[in-house]
Amino acid sequence: MIVNVLPKLLNCLFLYSVYYLIFNTHLSAQTKNLFLISSDKNINTYHNRSNLGLTSDTNNFRFTFSDDFHSTIISGTTPIYREENLLNLQSVYKYSTLLSPLFEVRSFVVKDNYLTTNRTEYNSILSGLQFKPTNYLQTSTLFGVRQDVQQEIKDKGFGFTFITQLDSAIELPIFSNSIFQMEKYIVGDRTLSSKNGIIGMSSNFANNGYDSIQVRYFEHQSDFYISADSNILNLFRVKNNIRSRKEDVVSVLNILNYPLTSNLIVNLNASVDSRNIGNSYKYFNFKQSTLFPSNVKELRLGGAIQLLYNFDVGSLSTGIGYTERNEDHLLNKIDSVPENIFSQKEKQELQLNNSTQRTNIWGRYSQVISNTDLINFQFSSGILKYNTPSTENVEDRDELAINISLEEQHVFHKNLIMTTTSDVLLTHNVYLLKERSANNLWNRVIRLGTNFIFTPTPYFQSTNSFDVLANYSVYDFESTRSDVKSYSYRQFRLIDSTKWKFISNFEGILHVQFREYIRGQFTWNAFSERPEEFVDELFFSPTIKYSRDEISFSSGLKSFQQIRYRYVAEKRIYYDNFISAGPTVQMSWKKNNFELLCTGWRDYRFLSGKRISIINDFQLSAKYFW
Repeated sequence: MIVNVLPKLLNCLFLYSVYYLIFNTHLSAQTKNLFLISSDKNINTYHNRSNLGLTSDTNNFRFTFSDDFHSTIISGTTPIYREENLLNLQSVYKYSTLLSPLFEVRSFVVKDNYLTTNRTEYNSILSGLQFKPTNYLQTSTLFGVRQDVQQEIKDKGFGFTFITQLDSAIELPIFSNSIFQMEKYIVGDRTLSSKNGIIGMSSNFANNGYDSIQVRYFEHQSDFYISADSNILNLFRVKNNIRSRKEDVVSVLNILNYPLTSNLIVNLNASVDSRNIGNSYKYFNFKQSTLFPSNVKELRLGGAIQLLYNFDVGSLSTGIGYTERNEDHLLNKIDSVPENIFSQKEKQELQLNNSTQRTNIWGRYSQVISNTDLINFQFSSGILKYNTPSTENVEDRDELAINISLEEQHVFHKNLIMTTTSDVLLTHNVYLLKERSANNLWNRVIRLGTNFIFTPTPYFQSTNSFDVLANYSVYDFESTRSDVKSYSYRQFRLIDSTKWKFISNFEGILHVQFREYIRGQFTWNAFSERPEEFVDELFFSPTIKYSRDEISFSSGLKSFQQIRYRYVAEKRIYYDNFISAGPTVQMSWKKNNFELLCTGWRDYRFLSGKRISIINDFQLSAKYFW
């Protein structure tokens, strides 16, 4: 009976919550309320959002409400839409120091005609008691009803939620805390449940040293409808089967941070994670089944050690870490299914088995070398080994990654700072089996850059940067295979960002970016390039902004141009010219607790001198908080 009136009851609760919070906030010792609405139109796509958050907190009563709505509409001959609405309501009344009645409402609704034409939703109402015998122990138990809609099937049922939290006394040498949460619903023929438990302990040493350990257990079961295949349809006369997914996770993490001396600190961490995922189905054709219960078992071990040394003018750190992971896919046998059908499915499942071993080393050095200079050096390197036991899986490979970075900062004057950076990234992928060895690849990326920040007055600031980048991707067997082509990419980029407040209420803003790059085939042994494409790009955006009291208004121009060239017989030939330009405008108003923002722009697009489109964009958002 209660389940049948859930939607109407939720609407009544929503209206009452808005009324109570708006007209009774003077009763609250503390309120944090927010209403937000926004809309965005880009070409033929509309994005809309509204959010309402209400909170009332007194000595004996706490009430929170939130409603978040999102919608996306793509207009056309057949409009495409998707809507999501998430609603949460919670209330706690402190009846006594030991007991507090609880009330909770949850609702989530999804509607769309893109991925599916169905409506998916759940609505639940729960009530119960919170028991707090001490400041360190608290338990909450709630019982209620739930309604689910999935695959056009409406299920109704009952469930409960149990939460307990235990914290040790702060004055104890070892601080511990634990949280356990359990939730279960039985709706129709489906079961939805979750268990989550965390136990943590930590102890502090002298000189900011500490040791902590955390043990976590997570269990989740979700039953959902899937379309029944022809065998199930003919045998059981049902349109939908039920798939049950169960996931169990157990993890242990230990972190030790110990100061060996006043300047030298060692950090150790170790972790163990075990994960099991099971899939089963309610309906089976025991003679010709194509659906089999399956399990995925994953075990992960990891550890790392890091040393950190601090001295008067800098710091030095280095570390090494190792992680190993094993993943096994198992298929549960059904005795009545013919052996040939099961063997074929089992072979496909076993191909997914894999294991990985990853080793990483890293380091960082930072030092102030003078009153005006600071240097930073960083490096990291890692090796990943990916192995598969199945002979049908040819993805076995080794991956090497090396990253080196050097940065130097020089202060010419308090108004002028220069930062120079250089980065090198090297990666090497090696497939161990001949079927994929043609994809063995070295990728080398080198970047050099400089950045200037110039602030001669509080009213003027200019940030300028330029960098050059080279990317060489070289296949190991390019000399023996004609179908394998290495390639190169080289780029030059210049960026300027300037702000100038030339009158008390007026500010000029300028963003300029120029980029030039060339791509082509590359031969590493001869270090020669055959260019294929050359591109020039220019982005230019000047803006004038007026601000006074609560109002600000800005207007400007946004322009982007791309000129492309192709190479014919090693000669650069003009190919096409793309231009995108148009005005921009923005207005904002802030008055007490109200904020309004309006942004819009128009984009005229041309290709080789011919206009191809006009694009308008408009964004509007309003926010009120109290």
